[in-house]
Amino acid sequence: YQRRVRGIMTFLGGPGTQGPGMVVGEELKEAIRSHHDIDKNDVPHMKKAGRFYEALGGRAAKNGHTVDIFSAALHQTGLHEMRHLVTKTGGHMVLADAFATTLFKQSFQMLFAKNDKNEHKKMRKIMGDRIEETP
Repeated sequence: YQRRVRGIMTFLGGPGTQGPGMVVGEELKEAIRSHHDIDKNDVPHMKKAGRFYEALGGRAAKNGHTVDIFSAALHQTGLHEMRHLVTKTGGHMVLADAFATTLFKQSFQMLFAKNDKNEHKKMRKIMGDRIEETP
């Protein structure tokens, strides 16, 4: 939706394994890139996925959207590649071991916290002064 302010919340439980945002293949023998792989420039999916998410973040920002990413996994989910979605749109990124952890729950609840004027902080950030509450 062009020029319609929206907030997109993305919940990840694993890495992208298909399409232009793929950060690791479907075969279990293929491991997601590590810091050592990045140093050796042995990252078959990182650059392409990074460009995809950077372009997607630019499109979202141009249209006034924010993107929040919540990742709950004991392994990597490709947040390095997806960081542009958050940085370009002014969103939030939360990394936790599981969605049931206290860290995740508190971080998620903070997005809906209200300020002194009883306004939702996150919604005010997304919509600026155009926020309207409906019953």
